[in-house]
Amino acid sequence: MKPKYFGLADLKLAQTIQILLKHHEHLLPFMFDRKGGLRLSADLLLDLARFLSHSEYILVQLTLDLWCGTSRFQIGDALNVLDDDTLLALIKALMRFRELDVSCELFDPYEDDSTCSD
Repeated sequence: MKPKYFGLADLKLAQTIQILLKHHEHLLPFMFDRKGGLRLSADLLLDLARFLSHSEYILVQLTLDLWCGTSRFQIGDALNVLDDDTLLALIKALMRFRELDVSCELFDPYEDDSTCSD
């Protein structure tokens, strides 16, 4: 499964996720396979993440939102649950994500991407 962004944005998106998960790197293999795609569907990963801590669940949800281009994340959850270091990493990751200029990236609207279905 590829992210919703292609080209240079792929690298920026990967960097954004690395920044976000700086203090929770163990979540990377939980979500991604060795080829850099999701190891399961986004919905299934979210279901499995319910067995993690509340803060880890929020990070999984935000990572999948960034990866799939969805918007399930609620900022209030992050403000109420994440520790200071993780919240700072979230802010840095969002600033990096804001730098993504997906409007000029190649996007294939016909690509079948069932792993990010809602």
